[in-house]
Amino acid sequence: MKRIKYTSYKRYFVHLVGWSVLTAGYVLAGVGGKLAGRVTDARTGKALPGVNVLLVGTPFGTATDENGEYYILNIPPGHYTVKFLMIGYQAVIQQGVKITSAFTTRLDVKLTPTVLKAKKAVVVTAQRPLIQRDATSKVVVMDAQELTSMPVVNFKDVLATQAGFTVDASGGLHVRGGRTKELRYFIDGIPVENPIEGDYTGIIDQNAIQELSVISGTFNAEYGQAMSGVVNIITKEGGSHFSGKLEYLTDQLNDSPY
Repeated sequence: MKRIKYTSYKRYFVHLVGWSVLTAGYVLAGVGGKLAGRVTDARTGKALPGVNVLLVGTPFGTATDENGEYYILNIPPGHYTVKFLMIGYQAVIQQGVKITSAFTTRLDVKLTPTVLKAKKAVVVTAQRPLIQRDATSKVVVMDAQELTSMPVVNFKDVLATQAGFTVDASGGLHVRGGRTKELRYFIDGIPVENPIEGDYTGIIDQNAIQELSVISGTFNAEYGQAMSGVVNIITKEGGSHFSGKLEYLTDQLNDSPY
């Protein structure tokens, strides 16, 4: 009778369990955003398949299908420049396209036929829609530019300025009358909380945050165990350019009349 060796199966099982543990936290909350849309001919209105869609300065990109549709997943939140390229059509560049974590940014483009000698591209500045169609609850999103422009140091000071948030005498945050323990925090998709008290007492510098979103009211299934509100924090990623910031705080006033 032939014996079956289980060594290789055990090794694969251990690897599978390990990857499951490492990636389990990332399915709880949205970290990346989605860019989707449709590309058509500006004259005929027909769909254009095979159009290259590129996020300038990033490795993200795709091509439209036979219906002119495209989508790019898991894009870090921020502002991007999107370029549409196809032979026989004038290139289109969309500037200031805002990507928000856990939401879909819709970007439909019309390409104009042109001769191959034309090298100029049409530059368009993207506009943020007034209504987020895929938002099932009240969501307030602040990007890195808005956070750094506010005169605060900790992200909890930013939350205190939002509608529905109140601060008690001990400095605890309450959302619409809920307890501090009913407010759940996510950092890069991983829930963080005090295992004893249930709330989050950590400190994150505002300069390290790429996007901060506050969800109040109803929640999606990915934000389980949250009762009064959800704070989803996406931290910045490393890049090819160095940058820094220097702050100086003092309690003394100078001689300026202002």
